[in-house]
Amino acid sequence: GLVSMNQQDEICRLSMQMFANIYGQEVGNCCLKFMPLGGLYLAGGISPKNIELLRDPSGPFLQSMLSKGRVSGFLKSVPVYCVMIDDVGERGAMFVAHRSLLDLHCRVCPVKD
Repeated sequence: GLVSMNQQDEICRLSMQMFANIYGQEVGNCCLKFMPLGGLYLAGGISPKNIELLRDPSGPFLQSMLSKGRVSGFLKSVPVYCVMIDDVGERGAMFVAHRSLLDLHCRVCPVKD
């Protein structure tokens, strides 16, 4: 958050450019590994706070993501979405815990009424 907002500081700006470059490279690698034809979803707190940097067509994120030589055409066809909720991981863990609790409750049978 604070680093991305501080565009006047050259070190902060360069750090975010480097982050976006490396993040884009890895997102491109993930797309090639998993072939998410329905789309790839970026989740966590960093992406929503830096959405403008990530969605810039000439920016380091998309340029690095799409720079994969002959397979760049495939990557251009994969939609990339940013989940704008910071706590999606916690929400997912809570959902799984709740389902597990319900499953456990369904397996319990009364011995005596």
